[in-house]
Amino acid sequence: MTRRLFVALEVSFEVHTILAEAQTLLADGVPSDAVRWQQQDAAHLTLVFLGPVADSDLPFCRSAVAKVASRHEPFDLETSTLGAFPSFDRPSVLWLGVRDSGLRDPLQALHRSLAVELAAVHQERRDRSFRPHLTLGRVTRRGTDPSSFRALLESYQPAPVGWSVSELILFEGVGEASAAVVAPSTGYSCAPPCPRPARTATMDLKVFIFLVLASAPCGRRW
Repeated sequence: MTRRLFVALEVSFEVHTILAEAQTLLADGVPSDAVRWQQQDAAHLTLVFLGPVADSDLPFCRSAVAKVASRHEPFDLETSTLGAFPSFDRPSVLWLGVRDSGLRDPLQALHRSLAVELAAVHQERRDRSFRPHLTLGRVTRRGTDPSSFRALLESYQPAPVGWSVSELILFEGVGEASAAVVAPSTGYSCAPPCPRPARTATMDLKVFIFLVLASAPCGRRW
């Protein structure tokens, strides 16, 4: 027996809300059969899609995800702009982008770690770049000109909504691929942030000496 597995992050209630609002506004601009909208109660941010995985490989997958989670600290994300794959003029998937709220790029690092640890069962193309996003819907291309989606997507850009990530989840896709329902399988908590060392008098003295030396005129002897 096989299971269709993927590793993903859950989103906050506020993100679910902004996704539903985006779907409603976009749906008003296209025929009712032009897009098959994603069920937002199952919204998630996919990090790695594993595809069909044999039951015998499930322990390996669980161990790999747990290992990656233990090496990464919690971090913050936020939603960004609307987009489409493969392009605005030839859309097949409509999505809301996701970006790191800081400068460390932890999301890309997390994706790379998972891809390495799960390489034995990883089905994604190695040359495909990781574009973090939340799926809004899939274009059926019936009853509308695909190029008209560009104006529709550019006409509405929701305000960013942030949330904190502290757990990786190994999901199982249930049902047909065209109408999949995700069911959480197992969650793995990220490692807690490393505590900062307590400030001591010795540390303060070293900082004071450094500042004095840095501000000393050139050529001055000590």
